[in-house]
Amino acid sequence: MEVRQITDPAKLRIIREIADRAWPDTYAAILSPEQIAYMMEMMYAPEVLAAELARGYIFEVLYVDGPPAGYAVHSRYEARPDSAKLHKIYLLGDY
Repeated sequence: MEVRQITDPAKLRIIREIADRAWPDTYAAILSPEQIAYMMEMMYAPEVLAAELARGYIFEVLYVDGPPAGYAVHSRYEARPDSAKLHKIYLLGDY
């Protein structure tokens, strides 16, 4: 198991690829396919992820025996500089 931070905007596609698998599995029972598609574009479009990276969000990918298994996105919590804010965390169902 290994966690790698993404610092190159071009590698943010890994986050989207994991989300493309995790989101339907996680939310299909409570959201329509149209709502999932809308949320994916709102939260995971390349320009959205790149803007978050530019604002200081930290993207970390969990790798298990080679392939990506999940991710976490967090940033400094402005109200409490000694704290962090967790924005997103997903693990693929296979793991």
